[in-house]
Amino acid sequence: MMVFFGQIGGRTAKLSGSPAFRFKRDAAGRKCANEPLEPTFGLLVAKGNPLRLTRAGDLRGKSLRLAVRPDGAGAQQLLLALLKRDGLALKDIGKTLLAPTGPDIAQAIRAGHADAGIATRAVATAAGLDFIPLVTERFDILMRQRDSYRAPLQTFLDIIAQPVFATRAAELGGLDVSKSGQVRWAP
Repeated sequence: MMVFFGQIGGRTAKLSGSPAFRFKRDAAGRKCANEPLEPTFGLLVAKGNPLRLTRAGDLRGKSLRLAVRPDGAGAQQLLLALLKRDGLALKDIGKTLLAPTGPDIAQAIRAGHADAGIATRAVATAAGLDFIPLVTERFDILMRQRDSYRAPLQTFLDIIAQPVFATRAAELGGLDVSKSGQVRWAP
């Protein structure tokens, strides 16, 4: 999946080796990749994890209420891939509740309308919910070498190299920015 990254000439891509996302790098063969962050996705659950969930396969059951994202959302695709890996489909889950965003999933759990949902650790932390990590997703910015010297991209690279960027990521939780700013060259 590639999405245009504003007007600065880069593209974002999920190039993870996780079971949910396996993308060929051939489209990026003539690009250089900058790796700004690695968010952790997992199950958001109520404090104390009352259903004792540990993986996507534990979602099977008629009494469980699962908050899900709309079809096509990245988190929803991840959920479906993790369920498939564990031999399940969405129809094997008890009840589902549509939640447009990660914070909406958190709110549904806090309000008692859902028992679990998939989102980032940052969402769980902000909502005061427990979090069961399932996968860390690599997130890259792809660009042509000549574009990497343009002022907007240089400004962006300078920002993600600042200590305040790492500090803010640590506050949010679930974001590994230790490799931010590393440039990898593709042949």
